[in-house]
Amino acid sequence: MSFAFALKDFVDVEKINHNLLKNSIEYSYDLEVPSSQSHQRIERRSLVTDVYVVSDSSNGSKPLIFFNYIDSRVELEEIDKQLNWERDKLDEFEQHLLVANLHIDKELPMSFVNELKYQFRKAGLQKILYSTGRKYSKYPSNYPGFKYSGIWKSLYPKYYPEFEAFLDSAENLDFSRYSIRLPDSPMYRINALKGYNRIEIYVNNENATLNGEIVSKEKLEQIVYQFIKNYSPNYVVIFNVDDQVTYGRYIEYLDLIYARIDQLRNEMSIDLYKQPFDYWYWGEELDTIKFRYPRHIIEWTQEEKRLIKLM
Repeated sequence: MSFAFALKDFVDVEKINHNLLKNSIEYSYDLEVPSSQSHQRIERRSLVTDVYVVSDSSNGSKPLIFFNYIDSRVELEEIDKQLNWERDKLDEFEQHLLVANLHIDKELPMSFVNELKYQFRKAGLQKILYSTGRKYSKYPSNYPGFKYSGIWKSLYPKYYPEFEAFLDSAENLDFSRYSIRLPDSPMYRINALKGYNRIEIYVNNENATLNGEIVSKEKLEQIVYQFIKNYSPNYVVIFNVDDQVTYGRYIEYLDLIYARIDQLRNEMSIDLYKQPFDYWYWGEELDTIKFRYPRHIIEWTQEEKRLIKLM
C-alpha cells in the first residue's frame, strides 16, 4: 500500500508553482533591482512596508506601484492614505519609525523615483531603504536573502507646505533687480552647508561631473575617498542626478560614495580595534567610528532645487 501511494500524485506541484509565480510581483513584471557594494540591513522587519515600483511593458504606461502584494496597487496621489494604513498596523509609539523598503526596477527614470520620494516626504515618512542586490555576489539581485538589505536614505528635510506656498509666489516675481537673503530655517539646508568642506557630484546619462568638471568613475572614487578621509566629519558631498538618468545608474554612483565611507570605517576599525567594521553591532567602538566617518550626503529636495533656481 505504501508503495502504491508513493507513485500517486496527491499534490499538483505545477499548479502550486504557477499560482505562486502569478502572485509574485518580481516574476509578473520582470523586476530587476540594481546591485550595490555597500549594504546595510533592516533589523526590525515589523517596522517595514515593502514598496514595489515596476515597469508595465504591456502598454508602455507610467510605472506601477504596489504595497506589499500584487493586489495592492497604489497611485502616486494615494501614497499618503496608504502610508497611514501601514502606520495604523504599528503600535502608536512606533508609527514614526515606519520604513519603506523600496524594490525599484533599475531601468525606471529618476524623474518618477524623485516624485515618489516627494510624495513620501509629504506623507511624513522619514526613512527609506533602497533594496539592492549584492555586487560581486554569485547570487542574482532578486535573491531572497538580499530583500531586506541595501542603501539607507533619510528623507530630510521634512516637507513644509508653507515653504512650497512661498516658492509658488516667489516664482511669479521678477528678481532681476533684487537678491534673495535666506534666513536660517529647518525647511532647507543651503545655509547649513557654509561651515562644511564640500564637493558637488552631478550625474547625467553621458557622464559625471565633480564641481562642474567631467571626471571618470575611477578618478571620482579616488577623489571621494581622499576628500572624506581628509575632512571628515566636517564634510558634505552634494549628490544629484538628471531626471532622465535610470535608477540603476543613480544607485551605481550613490553606492560609489557609500562604499568609500564603508572603506574608511573598515580601515579605522581594523587599525584601532583589530576587527572589521561589520563586527560591531552596538557599543562605544561603533559610535566612535561612525562619529569619525558619518554619512554626510545631501540630495536636494524638489523645493530646495526650486529655491536654488531663484537665487
